[in-house]
Amino acid sequence: MGPYGRHLPAYRRVMNPARVTAAIAVLVATVLPGPRADAAPPAHYVALGDSYTSAPLVPPVAPGSPPQCGRSASNYPHVLAGALRVALTDVSCGGATVGHFSKAQYNDLPPQFDALSADTTLVSVGIGGNDNNLFASVVAGCGPATLLLLTGSLAPCRDTFGDKFAKGIAADEVNLRAALREIHRRAAHARVLVVGYPNILPTDAFGRAGCVLAGVPFTPGDMAYVDAIERALNAMLARAAKAEHAVFVDTYTPSVGHDMCRLPGTRWIEPLLPLSPAAQFHPNAAGEAATAADLHRALGHA
Repeated sequence: MGPYGRHLPAYRRVMNPARVTAAIAVLVATVLPGPRADAAPPAHYVALGDSYTSAPLVPPVAPGSPPQCGRSASNYPHVLAGALRVALTDVSCGGATVGHFSKAQYNDLPPQFDALSADTTLVSVGIGGNDNNLFASVVAGCGPATLLLLTGSLAPCRDTFGDKFAKGIAADEVNLRAALREIHRRAAHARVLVVGYPNILPTDAFGRAGCVLAGVPFTPGDMAYVDAIERALNAMLARAAKAEHAVFVDTYTPSVGHDMCRLPGTRWIEPLLPLSPAAQFHPNAAGEAATAADLHRALGHA
């Protein structure tokens, strides 16, 4: 979830940005229809968030973006802004937490809230996976825990950590709600969308067995445990959105069946060894386009 800028030159050498952009344009035209004639699209869209929003290593790189943020011109804010034909200010950045909305993540990077103004009419918020190092702690703690299978446990990570992650997620809700109130204060006329996280691991026994065969370092029992952690995070985001008069966008349900253990061309999340240009355990271009479609529907477009 951290900075990925050092990897970007290699991907620019192997990927043709013009061809990638053309392919995304075709996908957008297919998945996202243009604005309805009777709809008044927002005039200025500000995208706040972490690496699931910025889309590190998904080509092409957004012009003028800080390299440490891994911001892609094919991420869901850019795809959505193109479909709505509105101005976009994308300040998403890999590794961001709710705290980086109000304080600088890097010395030369303003707080994300600085992009908001009275003229902002649409805000998307994709955050939460980095708070308390949630995703990093799950990956680091649960992968090696498979070694505990020698003790006979079918879900060693669950047995080791129990409800630790769920408690951390619940404690973070107060911070997200405060951030949403601040967004409303700074951009009083904006529609605010809180974007959930897509399905990362299979939800069925067959898919989990395939993950094990593919070398994913979780037992099937722990895949269910990690999936429950992600669903708890999304549930917290939904509660906070409802409480603070924002709209929660469910990206998990539409993405079931497109997890990182599916075949290339079907999956929207790349695994430990990506075969499509994207950071490991992060959405690829198809995943970003799918999230843009979810937001498009949430705004009332068929």
